[in-house]
Amino acid sequence: MLKAIPDSEIKALISLIQEEEEDNADRLKGELASIIRLNPERVESIVTHEFSANTPQFLLDLLEETRWEALEKMFMRLAMPANADVNLEEGLFLLSKFAYPAISLMDISAPLDAMAQDMETAVGDTDSLEKVIDVFHDVVFGKNGFAGHELNSFSPDNVYLYSVLKNRRGTPVTMAAVYMLLGRRLNVRITGVDFPGHYLVAFKAKNGALLVDPYNGGKIITEKECRDIVARRGMRWTPEFLRASDSAGTIARSISNLIFIYNKLKDEKKNVYLKRYMELLQD
Repeated sequence: MLKAIPDSEIKALISLIQEEEEDNADRLKGELASIIRLNPERVESIVTHEFSANTPQFLLDLLEETRWEALEKMFMRLAMPANADVNLEEGLFLLSKFAYPAISLMDISAPLDAMAQDMETAVGDTDSLEKVIDVFHDVVFGKNGFAGHELNSFSPDNVYLYSVLKNRRGTPVTMAAVYMLLGRRLNVRITGVDFPGHYLVAFKAKNGALLVDPYNGGKIITEKECRDIVARRGMRWTPEFLRASDSAGTIARSISNLIFIYNKLKDEKKNVYLKRYMELLQD
């Protein structure tokens, strides 16, 4: 049992790995990885108190990979059962923990709760879908200063919902997620639309639906405009382009964006795990 291993032995094992030849060091790293998997918080505490000034890179790597393995199990639970809708907020929270392991769900839910509270009265006082969309625009882009990220920006922070809520800049799919999560709090039906090369949302009511582009200031976009975009890209129009995307699809699209960015940054190690998460959501 891990609790029978004194902290002093764990510290000694870490120090020994730094001194050993490569082959033996790899074996010892495997032992340390097993200890970390059983109780990562305890090893993190040892690192913080004993190695904070000069933490060996192999130790940082082991801790990071152990966290990513734990996230894989969380994504597996999130995606089960296969016939149930995945919890969008929890999924984007788990994805944010890939880069920000110390955050809690409250770090994501609290700013969304605050925005929804600002919108609640105005949304409840109107039956007009256009006016509801105006309220979303005024609070998200006006009062809170959100905007789409700069073109050609390859920062992963534009994808992680946690950092998007802090920095007020996001990709089309992450800005769409902000809209969808606010809609759930306000009982407004908003679905994601996995449009080619972009991501939209559809506001739905009994008397119809309106397409909105949350990346470009939350403006209403018509089907004709969508057809024109498709035509300019040299593609043939199909109604499938405006089909609703479920929560698993929205999370998978976010992961796909991260994989693209980390490819640009030549960080294949992260992509190994991200691809596993996406496979779980797409099974």
